[in-house]
Amino acid sequence: MFEGINILKDSLNNNNPQDNPTIIAMDSNLHSKLWNPRGYNHVHPQAKYLIRICCSKGFKLCSPKGTPTFICSIKTATAIDLLWASSTAVQLIEKTRIKIYNHSSDHQPIKTILDLKGKMLEVKEPYKAIKITNQ
Repeated sequence: MFEGINILKDSLNNNNPQDNPTIIAMDSNLHSKLWNPRGYNHVHPQAKYLIRICCSKGFKLCSPKGTPTFICSIKTATAIDLLWASSTAVQLIEKTRIKIYNHSSDHQPIKTILDLKGKMLEVKEPYKAIKITNQ
């Protein structure tokens, strides 16, 4: 499961990500019909919690829906790597897609192209980035 979900919740509660363009990229290890490929029906209850947390803070799922990001050893394709963006960041996203060439990893990278041409970004109040790792 996604062990960092409570850390993510606390970080979003302690910062105001809507003030600044904010992108959250994660290897969630969670399954949901919102992002998994068609026909993959396994759903983690914690995925619903993640959706509630992110949506309540104005984040939108920007990962290509239904596109596999993880191929397990039995060749089952699922989407567990996710990209969420705040409403101000969504406006900057030109394209998001899954890259095929993955340097022999079982995870597919999410390539995101931002359109920053002619845009002045004013960071209102910077906050600390956090990296959550399974230990």
